[in-house]
Amino acid sequence: MENGEADVVGGIFFSPERVQKFSFSSHYYQIPANIFFHSSIYGLRNLKDLDGFRVGVVAQDYSVTYLLNNRPALNLVLYSNAEMMIKAAHKGEIRVMVGDAPVIRFYLAKYELIDEFKQPAKALYRGKVNSAVKKGNTQTLNLVAGGFAKITDEELSAITEKWVGIKVWKRLPWFWISIGLAGGVLVLLIMFLWNRQLSRRIQTATSDIRSKQRALEKSRQELKEREAFFRHFTEHTEDCIMRFAREFRHLYVNRVAELTTGIKMADFIGKTHQELGFPEDLTKQWHSALEEVFSTGEPKKIEFQLPNGIWMDWLVFPEKGPEGEVKNVMTSAREITDRKRAEQEIRRLGQFLEGVIENANVWLTVLDADYKVLIWNRAAEPISGYNRVVGSRKIWRNLFSDQVSRAFAFSKIKEVFNDLLSLEDIETPIRTRMGGKKVIAWNLRPLMDEKGKSSGLIAMGREVTENADLEERLRQSQKMEVIGTLASGVAHGFNNLLQAMTSYVQLLLFKCEDRTDEHKYLMEIAGSVDRAADLVNRLLAFGRKMASRPRLLERTIPKMVRIETRAAPDLRLVNADSTQLEQVLVNLANNAKDAMSEGGRLTTVTENACSSGREKHSLEGGKRGLCKTYGK
Repeated sequence: MENGEADVVGGIFFSPERVQKFSFSSHYYQIPANIFFHSSIYGLRNLKDLDGFRVGVVAQDYSVTYLLNNRPALNLVLYSNAEMMIKAAHKGEIRVMVGDAPVIRFYLAKYELIDEFKQPAKALYRGKVNSAVKKGNTQTLNLVAGGFAKITDEELSAITEKWVGIKVWKRLPWFWISIGLAGGVLVLLIMFLWNRQLSRRIQTATSDIRSKQRALEKSRQELKEREAFFRHFTEHTEDCIMRFAREFRHLYVNRVAELTTGIKMADFIGKTHQELGFPEDLTKQWHSALEEVFSTGEPKKIEFQLPNGIWMDWLVFPEKGPEGEVKNVMTSAREITDRKRAEQEIRRLGQFLEGVIENANVWLTVLDADYKVLIWNRAAEPISGYNRVVGSRKIWRNLFSDQVSRAFAFSKIKEVFNDLLSLEDIETPIRTRMGGKKVIAWNLRPLMDEKGKSSGLIAMGREVTENADLEERLRQSQKMEVIGTLASGVAHGFNNLLQAMTSYVQLLLFKCEDRTDEHKYLMEIAGSVDRAADLVNRLLAFGRKMASRPRLLERTIPKMVRIETRAAPDLRLVNADSTQLEQVLVNLANNAKDAMSEGGRLTTVTENACSSGREKHSLEGGKRGLCKTYGK
């Protein structure tokens, strides 16, 4: 009628909301609306008792408006008509309904459910049945009202009884009913005192039963939700889910089991692993794990490899009953082939790294943030004298026995830890287990965790004790070479002066041979010059000991003068004082150097030469050795 498809509604409940759209006639019938509930439920008498239940109602029926207005928190399940609602109750989808009593009883009788559902004695409400037309259509409304006025009470009662199943309440003989009720009231008054106490007990018991029923209904709903969740989970998980009975027979497997083994899901059910043809060793391993869980009630986890090479991680856990007994066993298997391969690779790399660390020829130590030793390789033992000291912190106090070296070492370690720096060639003295002293050159590297913070330190050390001694001796030798070079230079200068003095003294002695006094003094001077020359020769000899002979001229000749040597291949031996001969060579070289103020080339040539016989010192066979030094 709202859509204009009809002019009159023959039967409609009156409500304040509908007055806005329709004009109503006087009511001609009252239909009681009741709560209908399954026979296993007890004590539903009013709207408050419906909390916690799924309540079926017919959409567009006045009962929906009534329930929402008076108990908006109820869990309502809407159906298109009363028959659909009764079918849902027959399937067990709902156990409580609210609606027009005659209509619901009709469909309950139709589907043979009349004995399975009960209703309270008191109606929830009574709906007045009216005729109605579209708002403002008074002409049609008057016509309908006139028609109903022509229907006698007997006709109306017969029609109602035929279609609804009960007589019209307002047409009943209320006078005779009142007399009967009066007699009933007398009986009730007699039983009231006895029934009062019983009623209280029943009320308490009923309240408890209703609470239990609501809890049971909630539990059933939760169980359904969990079952749906479990089925959804097992069908979409990547794990292989199985369920076993006590005889190790399969009760359930998901599709992953079929994909993993190649055996169809239906073929698993009711069979053991042996019956499915799995290898005997695997079957024994699986049944041993299942038996342990059935016996102990505790979960168990194992790993195994299938015949096709796939590795599985198998979690076995019990499914317990109300008394804590193990009824069945559930298993969840996950493929871990990639993980097993990664573990094997990690073990291989670990063994390789361990071999590298143990066979390294340097002292390698790893410390944690508390300076505790985590790695102490084989090369550290002969250097320090200490065997494996993994887990120790006191080792550093033993190695760095004096306070200065200990403070220096720990300052460098803290620098690496705090500033995440890498340090190289940090030399520290250590004291070995036998009390000896060694010098170690350390390379320090920080270890960082995944957050970039310092978690440890790698220390690589090599013994440089001999190098340190050599360096000290080299520094001392270099000092002495400098002194020797200085002494040679000073001696050369003095030697030139003494040669000039000797020459002049010899001339004066030649001129003063007939002068006794002057000759005597000159002889004293000549003796002093000879003694000075002897001292200079000693000084030159000291300088030559400090300088290596091949580099003798390089020490006295500046670098801007290039030194060359050309020696004959068949030189003969010379009978001479090597010190004086070297001094002669140095003097000649210095004279040549003085002639090359801007640099040049100094060449020393040695060869065999013939003697003329006038030389003071002759050589065998009338030959002599000749050394010529010249600058260019």
